[in-house]
Amino acid sequence: MRFAGIHQAEEFRLVKRSHLIAWRKQLETRTLEASTVRRKLSAVASLFDYLCECNAVPFNPTDGVKRPNQGTNEGKSSALGDAEAKALLEAPAPDTLKGLRDRAILSILLFHGLRRAELCSLAAGDLQSRRGVMHFRVHGKGGKIRFVPVHPHSLQRISEYLEHAGHGDNPGNALFRPIKNPSGSLDEALTGHGVYKDVVRKYARMLEQGSADHDTACT
Repeated sequence: MRFAGIHQAEEFRLVKRSHLIAWRKQLETRTLEASTVRRKLSAVASLFDYLCECNAVPFNPTDGVKRPNQGTNEGKSSALGDAEAKALLEAPAPDTLKGLRDRAILSILLFHGLRRAELCSLAAGDLQSRRGVMHFRVHGKGGKIRFVPVHPHSLQRISEYLEHAGHGDNPGNALFRPIKNPSGSLDEALTGHGVYKDVVRKYARMLEQGSADHDTACT
């Protein structure tokens, strides 16, 4: 709005493709990362899609405006090596309920690449057999449903966890639950923050500390 000099909502009707192209060039001169420019253009495109749907503007001026594609196939996070992934999978204790749960969670994240929100939304009934192959029924962004074949390693870890947890018989039960929840029910689904803080970050730090201690001992 600042770039185009828009002061009233009606002035969005005056925005043309040339305005978006000029704005994109201005963003690029600010040495922003390509992903940031793409995200800003995507936000404007979504806004105009909404305005078109409401019949407030006649067209979406972002149509045909190219977005930077540098780095679209490469993530920001460092990739784990085989040894690191194996160590992370084996880090949780195999003889406690929390350890069994965390081993199943890490296996799903590593073998299937689900988002935290997708993992947390899994219910016991989302583990389904399709043509003799076990699949996850994954609830993705925008309410989209997709079916992902379950890796045998993850299936084994889930079976071990549910055998001890005892809540897998009801399809509506959250697959992964908190072990302790002083302020709420243990029947609720584990949160994405909990997955990051109490599972991923916890065991990554354990391995990092173990590696540092090993290096110190060798020195």
